[in-house]
Amino acid sequence: GLPHVAFLMLGTMTAGLAYVLWNQKQEAARLKNLPKKKDPATSSGTESVDSVTPPDLLELHVGYGLVPFVDQA
Repeated sequence: GLPHVAFLMLGTMTAGLAYVLWNQKQEAARLKNLPKKKDPATSSGTESVDSVTPPDLLELHVGYGLVPFVDQA
């Protein structure tokens, strides 16, 4: 006879894959039909980045051997 166990496992895996792909397609269609929400942070557009978050100060400690490389300002 034929290897029934192998064919049953292959059929089960194929059916499972078809079910997963079908669910993904249904979920994509459901998400496509949902109304889009506007993001309040991007809709205002009146504030600049500098006014919202002040820049942080940065301090860099450099050894004496590296001073000639960074002291061009």
